[in-house]
Amino acid sequence: MRYAIAAVLLILAVSTGAVAQTDRSLSDVEPSLEDLAWLVGSWYGEGLGGKIEEHWTPASGGTMMGTFRLVVGDELRVIEYVMITQEEGRIAYRFKHFNADYTTWEEDRPLEFDLVSVADREAVFHSSVPDQNSPRRITYRLTDEGELSAVVAGSDDAGQLTESFEIRYSKHRPF
Repeated sequence: MRYAIAAVLLILAVSTGAVAQTDRSLSDVEPSLEDLAWLVGSWYGEGLGGKIEEHWTPASGGTMMGTFRLVVGDELRVIEYVMITQEEGRIAYRFKHFNADYTTWEEDRPLEFDLVSVADREAVFHSSVPDQNSPRRITYRLTDEGELSAVVAGSDDAGQLTESFEIRYSKHRPF
């Protein structure tokens, strides 16, 4: 009987440890681009008034590259070029918006975020840049249905999260 109880306690300890490892605090563990491998691929959806797509490359050279495109009707509205980089002690997410004529929305520097939490199928990036209110937070999550959800949230001048919207993608091109 003692062996059975000990075995149950051992199984509980191991399974509890496994759960703790899948949803980690980044203050306890060095972040890695490998934690974001589930983002890799081409994702398609409809939203923001048009057709949207996002593409992610596998990590190489300490960098994942991404692109986002929004087409409304037959008109290109915006492209984003994204870099997620492995840096000392952090994962940085940076991007710029581009118009159809390749001019940028941001004049001086890209928008910048830090990976603040990561799980098996979720990553939360948050900006602590004082004058960067919109967007302030981007959360990617791979759903049980195999869709990619991206929730983009802005903030007020005090840094409190305010409005947000969600984009849903699938690996199957609907258009």
